[in-house]
Amino acid sequence: MGTLLGLIGMALSAYLLLKTVRGFRRAWREAEIVRGAAAPQQTIRFDSAGEISLFLDGPRYRTYTKRLQYEMICEGSGLPVPITPVYAGSGVRSLTRSRVQRGRFTLPAPGSYTLRIGGLSPTDPTEYAIVFMRPFTRELLTFIFTCVLLGMALLGCLMLAIFSAVF
Repeated sequence: MGTLLGLIGMALSAYLLLKTVRGFRRAWREAEIVRGAAAPQQTIRFDSAGEISLFLDGPRYRTYTKRLQYEMICEGSGLPVPITPVYAGSGVRSLTRSRVQRGRFTLPAPGSYTLRIGGLSPTDPTEYAIVFMRPFTRELLTFIFTCVLLGMALLGCLMLAIFSAVF
């Protein structure tokens, strides 16, 4: 009986773990607002206002140490949009890429904005990208804790099934 319960629990926790990963990937894509190359100056169009996070996307092992200066100006009014630097923000890594939060700001209104980036080398526009996303730290932490708990449940159920079968 313990073996059956362990196998059922293992299957259920594996299913929930896969569902959590798929849901996180979907939410991650939906949180992305605008993406552009890391050019010294570019115009970016935002369709909505509010809290926005600025991320640097680039090669896995070099993005965390890459420090750039960001400045944003509203094209309509000419007023600067203050970008608060983030030195220990959220970030996500894949096998080859990293996306690291470098700043946050409140966009006063939808429209076109000029983004200036200082500290770029000549090859950076081909290797790096600037990504603007809705704040995502809470979802990221929830995802991490959920994966840890479901992983523990998966291993616990596996151990229950093995021990029940052996003993």
